[in-house]
Amino acid sequence: MYDGVAKFYDTYTADLNHEKVADFAEKCFFKYGNPGIKAVASGQNLTKGDEVGGVNGEDVENSTLVLDCACGTGALTCILGERGYDMTGLDISMDMLYTAMDTAEAKGLEILWLCQDMCRMDMYGSFAAVLCMTDGVNHITTRKRLDAFFKRIYNFVDEGGLLIFDFLTPSHFESRVGKGGNVFYEDGEEGTCLWTSRYNEKSGICEYDITVYQRCDVDDNEDAEELFTRTDDSIREKAWTLEEITESLTAGGFKVRRTCGSLSFGKVKEDSGRVYVVAKK
Repeated sequence: MYDGVAKFYDTYTADLNHEKVADFAEKCFFKYGNPGIKAVASGQNLTKGDEVGGVNGEDVENSTLVLDCACGTGALTCILGERGYDMTGLDISMDMLYTAMDTAEAKGLEILWLCQDMCRMDMYGSFAAVLCMTDGVNHITTRKRLDAFFKRIYNFVDEGGLLIFDFLTPSHFESRVGKGGNVFYEDGEEGTCLWTSRYNEKSGICEYDITVYQRCDVDDNEDAEELFTRTDDSIREKAWTLEEITESLTAGGFKVRRTCGSLSFGKVKEDSGRVYVVAKK
């Protein structure tokens, strides 16, 4: 999933503001979180073993451990790592994680990266907060797997810990894709990406076909023709309603603390295309 587009994903999704998403997460940490992540969000910048932060994994109340599910290229993971949280990034695509590792190394960050299916994740400990942003939940396309995801997450969240995520609603797909589908095209110096989408309103499933043409090096031979490699990928997303999400969350043991229609904590409206949810164990 996204293997072919991994190296170019951040370029093709430049409209995503990960800094603002990180700001939103930190505000939720400060308002609803346990003392450890609340202290970091307030600017104390705790480290392992200090008097307030305790030792991560042992002092649950003051843990600063945060898991970023469906982390992709690790943009949000690295931002929060730079802000002082002890981050773990999880994604099903190893190619995406390779890109994330390169980014973390360039920034001098020590982040644990795990290649796992988030609906079947298996951890050695629990986290003060779990994130799943930028419609990661929409990649879960059946109610059975959605229930499994929330129940699985519940096992790895500290008591009083948070689950913060967003999801795309039917309104988003109806307005952005529609019955006739849509085509996204990006052409740059390093390659070209064609991204077509088809949405079925009845099933709530949106299918994406992604083709990437990546420029290859030709041994520095100026007379050689330009060569490109082609990679094809197919992605499916499910449009979820707030009612479906809430039912599944509750069945998984979580309590919904806040739902928002924007990163500025605006109310969820009937036509909200993306909804943000803060849940607590």
